[in-house]
Amino acid sequence: WSMRALLSSAGALRGLKPPRPLVFQHNDLLPSPLVGRAVRAATKRAELVVALSQAIADDLVDGRPLDTRLEVVRPGVDLDRFRPTGPPQANPPTALVLGAIVDWKRPDLALEIAARAAESIPELRLRFAGAPIGDAGERLLADLRRRAAQPDLDGRVDFLGPVTDVPKALAGATCLLHCSDRE
Repeated sequence: WSMRALLSSAGALRGLKPPRPLVFQHNDLLPSPLVGRAVRAATKRAELVVALSQAIADDLVDGRPLDTRLEVVRPGVDLDRFRPTGPPQANPPTALVLGAIVDWKRPDLALEIAARAAESIPELRLRFAGAPIGDAGERLLADLRRRAAQPDLDGRVDFLGPVTDVPKALAGATCLLHCSDRE
C-alpha cells in the first residue's frame, strides 16, 4: 500500500510462474518527478491501482492514460465516532496540528502561522497531537520545542504527544491546521 512496496513488489513478482496479481493502493501525492516516473512504470505490472482520492489519482496519471485499471476508493469515516458538534467552544481559541511529527508535514510552518496569528489573537493556543517518527522526527521535535520557547510563542504551544481519542482532540480545537506542502 505504499510506493516503496509497489516498487519492490513489481520487481519481485517479475517472472514468477504462474504470474501473481498485484494490487497497489496509492495513498499519497508523488513526491518528485523522478519518483513519479518510477511509480508510473511499476503500476504497469499491477492488475489494479486504488487511489484514496481523486487528487491522488489525478497526480498519478498526470494527464496520461494509465496502463492498468485505476479506481478511486475514498476512505470511510465512522460517523458515530466523528459526529459534527457545531461550532467549538474552545476557550482560548485553539489551533490543532494533528499527525506525525515529520518535516514534510511542515510543523515549523504551523509555529510561524501561530506566531503571526497571535499578533491579532493574543489568546491563541497551538496544540500538536502526534508523535515523532524516527531519529529525524525526534530532532525535529526538539527544534520545534526550542522555537516554541521563543518570546512570541512562549506559553502558547502544547506538545501532547500521541493521542488515542482523536474526536476529543478535534472537539477541543477551534480549527485544524494542516501545513503539509503535498499531502
